[in-house]
Amino acid sequence: MKIAPDHPKALLLKANAEVKSDNPTLARLTIEAAKAVVTDPIPFELLSIEIDRRSNPHGALNALQNLADAHPDSTSVLNQLAAYQIEFNELEKAEKNLQNSLSIDEDNPETLILLGKIDRLNGNLDQAVSRLNKAIKLDPSLIDAYLELGQTYQDRREVNNAIETYHKAINMVGKDPRPYLQASAAYKESRDYRNAEYMLRQAAQLSPSDQSIRRQLAAIVALNLVNNLQEAPKRK
Repeated sequence: MKIAPDHPKALLLKANAEVKSDNPTLARLTIEAAKAVVTDPIPFELLSIEIDRRSNPHGALNALQNLADAHPDSTSVLNQLAAYQIEFNELEKAEKNLQNSLSIDEDNPETLILLGKIDRLNGNLDQAVSRLNKAIKLDPSLIDAYLELGQTYQDRREVNNAIETYHKAINMVGKDPRPYLQASAAYKESRDYRNAEYMLRQAAQLSPSDQSIRRQLAAIVALNLVNNLQEAPKRK
């Protein structure tokens, strides 16, 4: 069924697309127009704060806290607040907000992903794997669950499991560079420099303007070349 252009879902998709195309001014206009007509402005408030975070991360964190104080029963607000707090290494505060979110909806996969990330950062790797697998079971389409699970496997030195998990993410969303980047790191950890280079090349194609990926690719190409030169006498 076709969604009307002024439908809340259509307006939110439009604003998100404008953010992704690096047009925050146009996104703000869409957000303000939507807030005047929608019955639930929270998704638009969250997107507006996400735009602010690019230039003022501390101000965005404070704005989210204020939004959470005004809407203590909103799992989407609590989860986004917790995600920001994790970035600032405020893990205890983040976990408290996530536990509150879990008490509202115990089967919210996004809450479980964030709790799994905190578990990993705190070294509780078995619990992280359990929570992340539950999140995937609840919603197999959430790529962040696979990325976090793969990183947890790497922390457990289970590189093959990590690589397998990243490939699942790649097969789901081929146009996102993140699983390629994390797979490259896992291949590099296992000294498979050829596949590490291949994964970085795929990431570079998907995000050609990302200079960080370009630098990583140049480094792995050099490493791969050195490794091939060292292996050549052994193959004779």
